[in-house]
Amino acid sequence: MLLTPQVPALPQEAYHPESLCFGCGPAHPDGLRLESRRMPGGGLGRLEGRARVSSKYIAFPGIINGGVVSTLLDCHGNWAAAIALMDKGCLPRPPLTLTASMEVRYLEPTPPDTDLILRSRVLSIRDAPGVGQQLRTTVEVELELLMPPAEGDAVPPVPSASTSPAVAAALGLAGAGASGFGGERLLATARGIFKRTGALRSM
Repeated sequence: MLLTPQVPALPQEAYHPESLCFGCGPAHPDGLRLESRRMPGGGLGRLEGRARVSSKYIAFPGIINGGVVSTLLDCHGNWAAAIALMDKGCLPRPPLTLTASMEVRYLEPTPPDTDLILRSRVLSIRDAPGVGQQLRTTVEVELELLMPPAEGDAVPPVPSASTSPAVAAALGLAGAGASGFGGERLLATARGIFKRTGALRSM
């Protein structure tokens, strides 16, 4: 069955349930188990992921290792790229993608044993001449890692789409962006280039 944007399935379980990927593989016995879902009405490559990282992956007390954080962003970005290519090409399942490059900005320490949110947005899909007659397809993805507000925290108002930056600043909402509203804390951002390898993921 072709999964459409309206089907609330986990891509990791729907398209690659036997994966042993440390970051997102459902079959990895001790992995991070990233779970990604489509964002309703979000557009091409808009996925929201959830993860919870154990304290055994800390670099320092209360701080998750930066490499583990980048693993979550890397996996979520690959799935966003693959789903975007599947939708754009009307494919029965996502193609395999690999990370060509990724730049991560760590804004705040990521705590262990805490619910984490990842969001993705596809910036571009490009085709360039490859080997022989094949095209080299790359997908540029913007990523965010956030922490939801703690219980009892005051939740700031969410402005409408028509709220101007000046009004948002006057309300104390400047810098919140698309991910800061609702009391979420932006922990890290990334921008990655993901390349298609040609094959489709197994069912």
